[in-house]
Amino acid sequence: MTEHGLTGQGTGTQAVDRAAMLIATVVRSDDPVAFAELADECGLPKSTTSRLLTALERTELVERTEDGGYVAGPLFWQYAARHDPWEELARLALPILEAIGDKTGETVNLGVARGERRGHCSQISENAAAPIASSSLSRRAFPIHHSSRAHRVCSTSR
Repeated sequence: MTEHGLTGQGTGTQAVDRAAMLIATVVRSDDPVAFAELADECGLPKSTTSRLLTALERTELVERTEDGGYVAGPLFWQYAARHDPWEELARLALPILEAIGDKTGETVNLGVARGERRGHCSQISENAAAPIASSSLSRRAFPIHHSSRAHRVCSTSR
């Protein structure tokens, strides 16, 4: 078993597991990842790492920078461009928002601060089983002080 908990032994998926481990390592990194660092971090022989990275480059799952490091490939950007990050964030946060709403009995809002602006993502009402549609706000950003919620956050975070 590797550091990442993958073996693939007996299942015929060892190559897939190893390729997935390389992709995950590249995608999770904030910076381009050097070849030797990938091989070491994934616990793979350099020959295996080279062979798998060549296949991953060919299929646009990873690409090399001018400095030779590996970053997420264009296929990830094509996928990301088709999806609304606000909706994805709201989907991921939904169980947490529901738990907070259940515990407090209050309406729960999810907003994201971007510098001095706030974007509204989602709202859960104590009387609703599903998120309240907020399409009029979901793609707009407001100055962070333009709501009573933001006033509370601003007043308690200084």
